[in-house]
Amino acid sequence: NVLQRILLLRGTSGGGKSTIANVIEEIIGTANMTQLRVRQLSERFELAAYDGKTLLSGKDVPSDFLNQRSAHVLKALVGGDRLTAKQKNAKERFGLVGQFNVIITANTRLHVRLDGDTAAWRRRLLIIDYDRPPVSRPIPEFAKLLVESEGPGILNFFIEGARRLLCEINETGTLA
Repeated sequence: NVLQRILLLRGTSGGGKSTIANVIEEIIGTANMTQLRVRQLSERFELAAYDGKTLLSGKDVPSDFLNQRSAHVLKALVGGDRLTAKQKNAKERFGLVGQFNVIITANTRLHVRLDGDTAAWRRRLLIIDYDRPPVSRPIPEFAKLLVESEGPGILNFFIEGARRLLCEINETGTLA
């Protein structure tokens, strides 16, 4: 996560946000992702679940998801910060580096617990609004079907997007 951003897809219910998130998860690999549980981020063992993962996913979250007491930990999880984690029944803690990719989907605007850190949250959130109406006839497991039938094309699309992003970062230092 070179940009240190949290991807937030928000908007109309049934408009395709979760399908996009599911396609990303399928391409990344479900073994490489885990559920993002903001309420538990300050709990003793929560960060240990992120060891070996690259993607943290919060789907269909409520409006107070980023307004939780522990939401500030998200900035460290994407910001390159060094964190320590502890597994149950283990004596020693171990280190994690906050280079996680994070995707969140919501049907509503999220309230953010700023704690005087407005600029950091503004820098971290990459918001894409969906205003499409729900499809009239949903396709069951559409993301899985897309990956099965169009997986190589989707992967090439992701690779090309990553290439363009890295070029833009090289030129401007950020995402314009």
